[in-house]
Amino acid sequence: MEEHVIPVEELVQDDEVKFSTGNQIYADGQILSGSLKANESQLTGEADEIEKNPGDEVLSGSFVVAGQAYARLDKVEIRLISISWLKKLKKQAVKNQDGSCCQSPSADC
Repeated sequence: MEEHVIPVEELVQDDEVKFSTGNQIYADGQILSGSLKANESQLTGEADEIEKNPGDEVLSGSFVVAGQAYARLDKVEIRLISISWLKKLKKQAVKNQDGSCCQSPSADC
């Protein structure tokens, strides 16, 4: 399989991509070959790394913590989680410990 590096913004449904240790998974897809461990805690709250093998789904916004796999993209809604966005969420969570709820990281809480 010939590999090319392309900008994330150019990905489309049914593209086949390689995910390796340290990569962010930027679109939902299904593992075709290989295996990896994904950290989905930002999406699901699950603290444990999740083993992903052929046939398993990978979720946009999660991170590869070990391994390498090829996947076919099912749903291309690019979800890049930035460190600044996460810091803002944490700050809002601390600010809202009084029980109020802030629905959006862009909201002024």
